[in-house]
Amino acid sequence: MKLSPVFLGYEKLKKGAERYEAVITGSDQLWSPAGLPTNFFNLMFVPDKIRKISYASSFGVKQIPWYQIKRTAYYLNRIDYISMRENRGAEIVKELTGRKVPVILDPVFMFDKSGWEKLIPVNKEFNHPYIFAYFLGKNSEYREVVREAANQLGCKVVTLRHLDQYVADDEKFGDFAPYDVGPDRFLNLLRDAKYICTDSYHGSCFSIIHQKPFIIFSRYSENSKHSKNSRIETLCDNLELQDRKYNRSMNLVDQLESKIDYEIVNEHLKKLKKITEDFLNQAFSNLR
Repeated sequence: MKLSPVFLGYEKLKKGAERYEAVITGSDQLWSPAGLPTNFFNLMFVPDKIRKISYASSFGVKQIPWYQIKRTAYYLNRIDYISMRENRGAEIVKELTGRKVPVILDPVFMFDKSGWEKLIPVNKEFNHPYIFAYFLGKNSEYREVVREAANQLGCKVVTLRHLDQYVADDEKFGDFAPYDVGPDRFLNLLRDAKYICTDSYHGSCFSIIHQKPFIIFSRYSENSKHSKNSRIETLCDNLELQDRKYNRSMNLVDQLESKIDYEIVNEHLKKLKKITEDFLNQAFSNLR
């Protein structure tokens, strides 16, 4: 793979961008309001004459702060081709610029199950059934209901602790909690699990790709101004997986054991992959 040189500092990056016909940014929460002052991921360093492309970008929030609306609209209007990862993100672009932009797939979905197995071979680590609990948040209730469900199902709990912050409850949570986990081991822990419980967007994505029984827990309260739940909402809405969201009024065991129709899910993914490929083909058209 031919890679660009490393550019250190904004001015060198700005100068370096002049050598290219197009510059692309994405995906994930690169357009979070917290990162606006840097002017890196919004492609403000790219000269006007160079094509600018956004691939499945995300604001990560429901609303742009009022004091950033003007600057956000300005950098969005400079970008030639915009695609977003979330429905709410596309709505924000429409509100600020008047442009209707497509919602496309997170790049992890561009590989299917067999593609990921070729990239990272399957490596079975446990002989007993387990729930893989992958929580970024610190909600103690979630850990307790997973523990209870595991007991009812005759499963162990495999978890990764203190992922986004120190969580006191994690110290006693899980029957096995490895710390030396890279991408390959993470993926194998997930795909070998009997069930998956997670509040992670990509934990949910990989559960879907590998067609696992899983439940998504909300990491943020609905009223939180810092909520990033919109990406989970888009994922569930676009793939008809609304019933995979944790419901306190239901028994978690019943939710985990309820069947997922992955034929329907894969049909939605097929259509979204076509939209994604069409966007990329258009964005890169007429380049040498």
